Amino acid sequence: MSISVLASLYGHPVSSLFGVSLAIAKEGELTIGTIDDIQKLHIRSIPLGEHARYICHQEHSRTFAICSLKNQSPAEESEMHFIRLLDDQTFEFISTYPLDTFEYGCSILRCSFSDDSNVYYCVGTAYVLPKENEATNGRILVFIMKDGKLQLIMKKETKGAVYSLNAFNGKLLAAINQKIQLYSGKFLTMTYTLVLKTTLTSSQLGRIVKVVWLTGGMDGGNGSLIGIFILE
Repeated sequence: MSISVLASLYGHPVSSLFGVSLAIAKEGELTIGTIDDIQKLHIRSIPLGEHARYICHQEHSRTFAICSLKNQSPAEESEMHFIRLLDDQTFEFISTYPLDTFEYGCSILRCSFSDDSNVYYCVGTAYVLPKENEATNGRILVFIMKDGKLQLIMKKETKGAVYSLNAFNGKLLAAINQKIQLYSGKFLTMTYTLVLKTTLTSSQLGRIVKVVWLTGGMDGGNGSLIGIFILE
């Protein structure tokens, strides 16, 4: 049994009725499958020498992008945070983008924008300052892979941590502290920019701690926002 992760809306282990199995639900379909004893899951561990927090795969460039952190030395408590690009066959680092001091990678996504055939890596960040209980500033960074390297082509400062990103109808959805914002990508005067289209605030949605959403038409296709689940 093969499963398309992008096409699946929800997965959950099932044991009470069907033994050890996995249920995969998507629009108009429920699939329940088991793994034969012969078909073992092969896991390969790749030593990075640092902590990988989030990962995203881009098929057309055959790369992985990760948000990672690394202690500057074993004796120091300070951390450095990076966006790393890896070859998906050799898992070698091929490009690195260092984040600012106190800037943490919080989310990462591949997506395309309307009327644009390019595929981008989008990263959401937060500035985690020692005296702040919750981040009040962050950034959305949009990268393209060019000549085998990560190239930053768009950046947008945000009033809070960008906890989650998702592609939606050729635009970019971002969960930023107590807001959900929708951005479009535009090419203006030889530069790319992110344009804010819509904002939903906590007064409309309630207190947001973490947003998990399901969308149809991912990566720029036709679709609609199926649901927003707010965990309080």
